[in-house]
Amino acid sequence: MSSVSANVREVAEAVSIFDEARNVGALDEGFTVFTRSVKSSVGRLKPVKSGGLWFAVLVYPRQSATTSPLLILTTALSVVEGVAKTTGLQPLLRWPNEVSLHGSVVGAASVEMEVVNDAIARAFAGAGIYVNAKTGEQETSIAEQAGGEIDDTLLLENILQSFTRNYQLYKEGWRVELLDKIRDMMEYVRTVVSVNLSQGTQLIGFLEGLDELGRLILRVDQERIPLAPADVESITLF
Repeated sequence: MSSVSANVREVAEAVSIFDEARNVGALDEGFTVFTRSVKSSVGRLKPVKSGGLWFAVLVYPRQSATTSPLLILTTALSVVEGVAKTTGLQPLLRWPNEVSLHGSVVGAASVEMEVVNDAIARAFAGAGIYVNAKTGEQETSIAEQAGGEIDDTLLLENILQSFTRNYQLYKEGWRVELLDKIRDMMEYVRTVVSVNLSQGTQLIGFLEGLDELGRLILRVDQERIPLAPADVESITLF
């Protein structure tokens, strides 16, 4: 994939950016669909009528399905890097898929994938971002944090350039290098955190970092516990 931004299509509005990308029927790896207005959520990000940036990139990873958390992190890392390059601000990656700025979530990555024989045959890697959106009391946008309107076209270009580099590391198996980049941008890493699990229980431990699959490693007493995204409801500082 020489340039993931070489084939980009805008849609005026989407119910789901992933459905839009899928319905186009494109075959080229790197084909990207984006919009500024959506009617469905991505992660905890609510739909916005304008001022958002929602995109999906077609990729053919052909990697084990066990690496799916790492592909999500790769996408989120690319958003973090793109926002930093565009604004000069330093967002952080809130495992497993969110992007935070000054403690507030401004973006969330998501990946929809097709698995064949335990391998990710095809996937749409994307994200939703509050760029210039007017948000409520519980949310914020990049523009609100930066104190001025953001060039969302430039932001998308910078995100896609980062994704091209990071995705190649993921696809070619350079996981140590990729994980180092992700850890450097992670929120809460090497701190004591409270983890609410999906089954309703709570763990308090030291967040060591990530394993080679992108799972969270939590040290509780002398035990190192790997946690996949499906295992975790929320993480907060303890």
